Amino acid sequence: MKVILPILLINILGVLGFGLMITRFYRKVPAGKAGVMTGVGGMKVVTGSGIFVIPMMHSLDYVHAEAEAFESYFNGEQTQVVVQLKDEAEHIKRAYTAFGGKDREETRHVLQTLIDTSVNIAELDSRLEVVGYHRV
Repeated sequence: MKVILPILLINILGVLGFGLMITRFYRKVPAGKAGVMTGVGGMKVVTGSGIFVIPMMHSLDYVHAEAEAFESYFNGEQTQVVVQLKDEAEHIKRAYTAFGGKDREETRHVLQTLIDTSVNIAELDSRLEVVGYHRV
């Protein structure tokens, strides 16, 4: 009986500690964003779920993945352009290196500049993933 009580107490504390660790280190990626975890083990992309982030070993940043509408002029006509980040790891990694750490307004400003400096839709599509466009 004297041996069973400390072992039982250690097991209970272990289970509680493990549960606390899981709730503390698990990070869910919000809707409309892609998570990019960097650190030990390289760069990992997470969308639509969550990931374990261990402090001092990993860092988790977000990239906006929602469709964004912009207005610009192509061939003298006002055009609405809709761009969206592709849900593929390579595209998300590229967007992270370009926009990681920037808030939504800073990202919109950079995208608007890219759109405004493009000559036509084909050039813009080679620079960004254009989901759709139409004349206004």
